[in-house]
Amino acid sequence: ELFAEYDRLRLSQVETRFEQGLDAERAGHLDDMATAFDQVLAQSPFFERGPEMVPGYLAFAHAHLDDAPERAAQALRRVVRLAGDTPRAKPAASLLLTVEAEHLFAEHVADQSLVRRALDLDPGNVRARSLFDRMTRGNDVTESRTQRYIASSVIGALALAFIAFIALRKRP
Repeated sequence: ELFAEYDRLRLSQVETRFEQGLDAERAGHLDDMATAFDQVLAQSPFFERGPEMVPGYLAFAHAHLDDAPERAAQALRRVVRLAGDTPRAKPAASLLLTVEAEHLFAEHVADQSLVRRALDLDPGNVRARSLFDRMTRGNDVTESRTQRYIASSVIGALALAFIAFIALRKRP
């Protein structure tokens, strides 16, 4: 009986925190919502109302894809786990793979297999399609190569101008 009472107390605290998270989501405070939901899952990883957190975590992830991709990836991992086999799981998994591929691509590792898996899971993933196009065309490489050619041309022109200045200068 003591254990059951303790468990009821713990679950009431979890339920209260979950409701605070839902209220924060309705108010548009996604950071507060994510903090509350994270605390719920920390106290009760298999919280029975976990699937109700999926829309909030998805909104949080979409809001932070560009400014905090690691936090977005963390939220997407939770969505994939909480969504299970529901229709929301595949697009979330696709977006998670895309975020991971973007992180690698920023470090000059073009892992096309991640992007292909993302597109297999969700063919409508525009972000993955754009990344795949950049990887296959090599736009970033071409742009940096062009910048290097321009910089070396400017340096060469300055060197020639300096040589001409030295050669044509009057000697006393």
